[in-house]
Amino acid sequence: MMTTPSRRKATSWVVGGTLAAAATLTATLGTGTAAAQDGVTSTTLYTLSSTGACAGTLTASVDHYPDEADLIAGGTLSGAAPCTLDVDFVFTSRADGHSTTFSRHFAGPGTFGLPGADVVSPGAPGVYDVAVKPHAAYLGGQTLTIDTTYHG
Repeated sequence: MMTTPSRRKATSWVVGGTLAAAATLTATLGTGTAAAQDGVTSTTLYTLSSTGACAGTLTASVDHYPDEADLIAGGTLSGAAPCTLDVDFVFTSRADGHSTTFSRHFAGPGTFGLPGADVVSPGAPGVYDVAVKPHAAYLGGQTLTIDTTYHG
């Protein structure tokens, strides 16, 4: 004899599963300032070089300090020497739309990166969306979010 779940049980399972998925998605994506306070946010891009005949990967992150941000970037370029990769970190304030760009230059082929403690001041303390934009064709990457407000 074959039994089938009742319509009520099936509906409860679908609603419960949908709510669990929504809660997981919300926790993963975060919202507003609370997610921005978590610290380092990171993205990976696959890029061609700005000059020369190279291609590779770039992993970029932004860490926060009170009123400042630390730019973190590294990757590898493979191809014919010499080649370069120029990258812009574009900070856009959520409060007023003010935008500030910090550019960095890397030489290749080979492994490259920022030397550490590349601290910048994008503007007034607050939440910023940060776009990482190579000066070449690229795939991947996502907008980063950072909060430079001191939350002592």
